[in-house]
Amino acid sequence: MTFVRTSMAVAMLALSALSAQAEADGPDAWRVIGVRPDDTLHLHAEASARSRTILQIPHDAKGLLNRGCKAGPTFAQWQSMSVAQRERAARARWCRVAYKGKTGWVAGRFLAEGATPPPEAAGVTIGAWRVSCAGGPCAIEQQGVGGQRPTRFIIEPDVQGNARLTVERTGMARTGTVAIYMDGDEISRGPLAPLRKGSDRLVMEPDDITLAIMRRMARQKNMVISLPGEERGVEFHLDDFTKALGELNRMRASPR
Repeated sequence: MTFVRTSMAVAMLALSALSAQAEADGPDAWRVIGVRPDDTLHLHAEASARSRTILQIPHDAKGLLNRGCKAGPTFAQWQSMSVAQRERAARARWCRVAYKGKTGWVAGRFLAEGATPPPEAAGVTIGAWRVSCAGGPCAIEQQGVGGQRPTRFIIEPDVQGNARLTVERTGMARTGTVAIYMDGDEISRGPLAPLRKGSDRLVMEPDDITLAIMRRMARQKNMVISLPGEERGVEFHLDDFTKALGELNRMRASPR
């Protein structure tokens, strides 16, 4: 009986060691795979699709820092599984990652080994702006204040001085009117283009309107974006916008 108990204890220790190794192993960084170009990978607060979404990661993002994955089946267990069981196990795997200053959980089936970004590319803070070239297009972003829900404003500049502008928030309205004010003056107003159900991102592709917004931002101090369902809008501070943009251009020009 003592021999049996000892053997069981050794087996349990070995299994525990294998599980710990499975959580610790893996690349230093991931890249996103298997996500449609018109979709995003959700970064969740917990290892569950039902938990709160912290961030929406682009379909082609790179440089997601590996913070460990929940261990899957052992190799012996995997060998004894059917194809359907293996697929279910793969879908059940969750990995904790860090991306653009946020840390959370993503579905492991959408990850593949990627290159680790240099420390500078992970991002720097200039005033209220976060400047980053990690995991995708270089961008500057800011968390808004005063809104009813957390709202981020993301700018992805091009080399011509224009930019792709994105407003990201949980529970984004699918219809309504969007207005942009700077230093109290209304700069732009128009209907919200119908969004795909479940989308939390309002994207403005580079055009004459985004170019005008970029030029005004360089001269103004304060911007308020009025979204459907907001009484007073979401406020963003434009101080240091030019500095943040200059830092982004410097980072983008540096070898990575």
